[in-house]
Amino acid sequence: MLFTNCSKLCEPSLASYPYRVRISPDVISQEVLLGETVLLDVKTLVYFGLDALGSAVWREIQERPDADEAFSRLLASTLLSEEKLCEKFSSIISGLENSRIIQLEVKIT
Repeated sequence: MLFTNCSKLCEPSLASYPYRVRISPDVISQEVLLGETVLLDVKTLVYFGLDALGSAVWREIQERPDADEAFSRLLASTLLSEEKLCEKFSSIISGLENSRIIQLEVKIT
């Protein structure tokens, strides 16, 4: 897993997510009430719930599989501090990766 130790990424102005996000083809999603999203892995029949921020992260990585871009766009549209968003973004991405909802690939520049 690529995202297991990301605490050093959560320093303001140093947040860096040099990853491309690949969503599992076995996962479907549906936004439900109050901005929450339900994810279902149709292969394992396990489902996951995302709160409003998790849903915003999910939408961003669906539209832009570049984690840096997703983080930057979320930062521009949220009232959270960069440090707090970094902490939450890292936690959400780690959880999705650990649950095999997504895979992270190091971007080669």
